[in-house]
Amino acid sequence: FTKLVSFRLLPGELESAESEVRYILAHDIHSTDAEYALGRILELKGSLKEASHYFHQVLKKDYRHSGARDALQRLIKKNTKT
Repeated sequence: FTKLVSFRLLPGELESAESEVRYILAHDIHSTDAEYALGRILELKGSLKEASHYFHQVLKKDYRHSGARDALQRLIKKNTKT
């Protein structure tokens, strides 16, 4: 459907970015790019459990996805600090 290559979000853009990525996923449930992007947005919003879910979904489809692996490592570190 849509190829998400990279993105940068400014403060205040997370809600609209989340809505857009969820729209993409509603139309292309197999998009690992959209799942990864949604995971990153949720991580930035502090929704770590939901972010982890999307990163795991990415790795189920592409076990070599370094972004998702790195993100899960970050989440583990964040969870051990709390």
